[in-house]
Amino acid sequence: MALKIENTFIRLTIAGGPTGNERISWDANLYVTPDSNGINPAAEEIRLSLQCFVPDPAAPGGGVFKECYGKRLPAGSLASGDGGLTYKITPLGQQQGIDTLTLTKTASGFALELVDKQASLASLDYHSVCVALTIGDDPGVGSSTLQPVGNIWNGM
Repeated sequence: MALKIENTFIRLTIAGGPTGNERISWDANLYVTPDSNGINPAAEEIRLSLQCFVPDPAAPGGGVFKECYGKRLPAGSLASGDGGLTYKITPLGQQQGIDTLTLTKTASGFALELVDKQASLASLDYHSVCVALTIGDDPGVGSSTLQPVGNIWNGM
């Protein structure tokens, strides 16, 4: 993996959907690993996938992660007005359905903040999730365990 992802906060608000009124809030730290050729968030496509663990009834304890939410943001969906210290979503990125996406340069990588207020999420078990992010040709995955409180799933 060219990106190491450390999830710091995930909240999924499920509205009995998928209705298009569900909400995703995701914060993470991204670290560019030595096998990366570097990232340029303003000039590269960004792909995001939330994957849920689906148990296999035929194999107790087994199962697979399946995508339950995905977004593809074309190059130009983020822009920086401060020389690459902060990248924020552009109108092009908002057209893909993302409300907020900010990457802020840190000493060791980037801090990511994402909000999608019109996500389409089914009423599933979100106890075990993986968030996959690819910037250009640099993929990464971060996993989290979420706990439900009513229709809200929270985790780190």
